[in-house]
Amino acid sequence: MTIDSILPSMRIGGAGAPGLLNGVGRTNASLARVQMQLVLGQAMLRASDDPQRSAALARLTASLEQSLTRSDLLLRGANLLEASDAPLARSLDLLAEARALVSKDTTASLPESERQAIATELDQLIARLTTEGNARFGSVHLFGGTRAGGAPWNHRGDGVLYMGRGRGLDVGLGEPVTISGHEAFGGVSRRVDLSGTVDLSAGLETPLAAWGAGPLGSIRISVGSMVQVVDLSGAVTLRDLKNIVEGLDMGVRVEFDAATGKAWIRNALSGPGLSISDLTGDDTATRLGIDTLATYTLLSDFNDGRGVRFAVPGIDPVTGQPANNTGADLLISLKDGRFFVVDFTNETTVGQVLATINAAAAAAGISQAEFFAGLRANGNGLLLTDNTAGPGGFTVAGFNNSWAAEDLGILGGTTGAVIAGEDRAQVAVDGAFTWLLRLRDAVIAGDPLGISIALDGVDRAVDRVALARSGAGAKASRLAMERVALEEIVVQQKSLRSLLGDIDLAEASTRLSQLSVQLQAGLAALARAGSLSLLRYLG
Repeated sequence: MTIDSILPSMRIGGAGAPGLLNGVGRTNASLARVQMQLVLGQAMLRASDDPQRSAALARLTASLEQSLTRSDLLLRGANLLEASDAPLARSLDLLAEARALVSKDTTASLPESERQAIATELDQLIARLTTEGNARFGSVHLFGGTRAGGAPWNHRGDGVLYMGRGRGLDVGLGEPVTISGHEAFGGVSRRVDLSGTVDLSAGLETPLAAWGAGPLGSIRISVGSMVQVVDLSGAVTLRDLKNIVEGLDMGVRVEFDAATGKAWIRNALSGPGLSISDLTGDDTATRLGIDTLATYTLLSDFNDGRGVRFAVPGIDPVTGQPANNTGADLLISLKDGRFFVVDFTNETTVGQVLATINAAAAAAGISQAEFFAGLRANGNGLLLTDNTAGPGGFTVAGFNNSWAAEDLGILGGTTGAVIAGEDRAQVAVDGAFTWLLRLRDAVIAGDPLGISIALDGVDRAVDRVALARSGAGAKASRLAMERVALEEIVVQQKSLRSLLGDIDLAEASTRLSQLSVQLQAGLAALARAGSLSLLRYLG
C-alpha cells in the first residue's frame, strides 16, 4: 500500500466526524427555528408544521378579521345616526317657531304689512330648514339617502327640490344607517301609477308597449308655474320615458319596482302640485294611466289627500251636529232660470261624480244638449257646459253647507257657457317644506282656510321629524349595543388565536437554552475530532 492509495480515501477529522457534523447542523437548524419563533412570537412558522392546527388558526383569523371589520362599520353607522340627532332637533325647533308665528284664528285678519312681515320670517325659517336638511357628517350628507355625496335639498322655482334617493346609506351592514330626507321631512309625493302590472324583469329596458297604451303622442305636465308639453312619440322603453320626463328638470321622477310589476311617476318638488293631463284630441296620458284627473281618479286623492266632503243627511257638515237636511250637495243654476240639485252619496271616482251630476240634470228634464258635465280637454279640471240662453247666470253653489263644490273645484259662476273647474287632484309632496311654503302663501293671501290647512300640515311634519329622530336614536342605540357584544367576541377570538398561534415563551426559552448547550457540546466534540493527525490515523 502506498501513500498515494491512502490519501484519496482519507476523511480529515477521523471516522466519526460526519455524524458530528450532521448533528451540529440539525442542532443549529433547530436553534435557528426557535430563535425565529421567539422573534415572531409564533408557534408555527409554516402550515406544514401542524396542518390541522394551521387550518383552525386560518379559520379563526378570518373570523376575527370579519368581526373587527363589522365592529368598525357598526361604529361608523352609530356615529352617522347620532350625528343626525342635532339637525333633526333643530328642525323641530324651526317648525315649532313657524307654528308659533301663525294663528289660524287671527293671522288672516292682520293688516297686509304685518302678514308680509310674517311671510318674510317664514321664508327665513324655510332657508334654515334647508340648511338642516343638508347637514353633513364628514363627507356624508345625512339626509341624502343613497345619494349621500351631494346636497339633497335645493331651492328650485316655486319650491324646494329633493335630490336624494333611496331609504338611506348602507356602509356595509346590510341596512341603511342614515335617515333619508323623505323619511325625515317628506321629499316625494304619492305615486301616479302607469296602468296595469307588467313584466319588469328587463327593468328600464321594458318596452312601453307592454302597458298596451298603443301609439303614444304628447302629454301636458305642469308643476306649479312650470308647464311643458312633452312629446312621447319617440319613446320606446321605460328608460326613454324616464329620460324624457326627468330631463325636463321639473322635479318629476319615473320609478319602478320589478317585484310588483309597477311603474310610476312622482313629484319631488315640495310646494307646488304636479298635474299630468291629455291634450285636445290626444288621450296619451289617459291611455298610460298617468292623467292625474281622469274619470278613474279617486276622490280620496283630491285636495292633497283630504278628499271631497259630501253632506250627510241629518248632519250639519260644518258642526257635525244633527240638522234638518236631505244631504244634497250642489245647487246648479242655468242661464235660462232652471236649476237642479245634486245629491252625492257614496261616489268614489271622478267618473261617478260626473255621472251623478248628469243624472241629476236629466231627472230635472234638462237634456245633455242643454247641459253636460265632463272633463277639460286640455289641462285638468271638471268642465260644466250650459248651452241654454237667458238673462240669468250659470252658477254652482253649495247646498246644505256641503263642501263638495269647493272640494271639486267648481264653486262659482259665470255669465258665459262654461265653468272650467280648478285642478283639485294635483299631486303634491306631503312634507315640511310644502306646508311651510303653503303657510307662507296663505298668510300673504290672508286665506284663513289655507292657513288652517297648512298648519295641520305643519303639525304632521312635526310628527314626521320627531318619528325620524326617535327612529334614528333607537337604531343608533341598537348598533352600539351590537358593537359592545361584538367586542366581547373579539376578545375571545383574540385569546383563542393566541392560544393556537402564539409561542409558549417559557417552553421556547427552555428549548433555546438546551439547544445552545447542545450546540456548544457538538462544536467542542467536532473540534476535538478535527485535531486527529495523519500519523494517528495510520497508527
